[in-house]
Amino acid sequence: MSPTGVRLQPCQSGVVEVFYSDSFNLTCDQYSGTVTWYVTYERQYTIGTCSTSSCQIDGSGSPGYFTLTFLTPTSSRLILHWTYTGLPYRHTYTCRGSDQDDCTVDFVSHAIVPASGLTFTSTRWYVQGSSDVTSVFSSMGRYSCSWTETRDSNPVCIEFDSVSCALTQTVNVSAIPNVTLTLTPDPSDVSNIQDRRGTCSFSKRLPTDDGNYTYTVVVSPGNTERTAGSVEIVRPVMPRVSCCPSPYVPGQNTSVVCTCNTQSVGRPEGRLRWFRGSGNNNPINSGNYGDTNLIMTPQMVTFADFDVTTFRCDVDWIETVSGESYTARMGPEVEESTAEVEKSTAEVEKSSGLTVILAVTAALLLLLLVTIIVFCCWLWRRGWVMPCADMGRQASAPPKPLETDADDNLPPTALREPDTGLSGPYESLQMDDVGLRSPYAEISCRGNH
Repeated sequence: MSPTGVRLQPCQSGVVEVFYSDSFNLTCDQYSGTVTWYVTYERQYTIGTCSTSSCQIDGSGSPGYFTLTFLTPTSSRLILHWTYTGLPYRHTYTCRGSDQDDCTVDFVSHAIVPASGLTFTSTRWYVQGSSDVTSVFSSMGRYSCSWTETRDSNPVCIEFDSVSCALTQTVNVSAIPNVTLTLTPDPSDVSNIQDRRGTCSFSKRLPTDDGNYTYTVVVSPGNTERTAGSVEIVRPVMPRVSCCPSPYVPGQNTSVVCTCNTQSVGRPEGRLRWFRGSGNNNPINSGNYGDTNLIMTPQMVTFADFDVTTFRCDVDWIETVSGESYTARMGPEVEESTAEVEKSTAEVEKSSGLTVILAVTAALLLLLLVTIIVFCCWLWRRGWVMPCADMGRQASAPPKPLETDADDNLPPTALREPDTGLSGPYESLQMDDVGLRSPYAEISCRGNH
């Protein structure tokens, strides 16, 4: 439609809602000359014509359904009488002259939302709301529902001079996301002209800013509004901690005990929890909801924990409110003791290293000595060393007489070596004799025994 052309009113974005029991009025204006009114449902029907001086209903249309009224030479009005129930629920009206404007009528019935059908609960950190819709209708299938969250902040005193102030309060309204509307029969089936019924519900985490929050549902068509309930939010006060021993841990394997306190765990009520380290998954221990103090289960700390391990007290609430933390720190006497322990450890490690080196050296020397002895014995066995030559010399020399005890008065005996006719100690050796043992070797071994 041109801004200066034919215009149908009231019609927004090409649609106008008309309620069951209301008479429906459409005004066509800003035209010149003659205009014709039409209604379209499955096909187009002519309602009537308006000139610069009068309007005339078309007898072939739907007599009795409409009244067509002349207003001015540039405007006319169409009145639909809703009492005629035979008229289709969804149809479009057109005012056509040199140009035209169209308006689709959405016949609706107001949504009925009984107060008895409202439910509102606040459990721990969540809030839920639900509203029954006992009856609602839209010939175009345009159904909607919404929940809003309205925050009335606590009054704040704004100073405007040196001795007085003015109270101010902020009101914020926000739409709640992920609202669910369930209706039967199927709301998308526009051919079904029965009223719909169902529920409109939501569930969300509670807000974390201080204030009073009110929850309201609105169902359309009809913009029927109901207030379901409210909840007060008060943030917790940051917890404070005190620990023993403090400020220093006296030594290794010391038990640490801490106490956590806060002025308020908030509303809805939270609870205190102790943690070791930076994580939030495994608390040391937890208090009861509403308790404002909590003693930590005693914790053992070692040298590895000093200046590293922290103990923290938080408020388990809608969101975690972190409190103070305590870090195990070693005192000067512990540092000196630690230094002495480290020095002693270094000396022990040094001494141990020297002992290992000496032991390895002794083992190597012993192994070398055993190797030499074994090798010499092997050579001697084979007759390749001087002991064999010495025994050869002994074989070529004349034997000494055997001595006996003087008390025995026995005559000495002498052993003679058989005459071999050899002049030297080595001349009798042949290649076949290499490795053979001397006949005196056996005598020598027996003599040694």
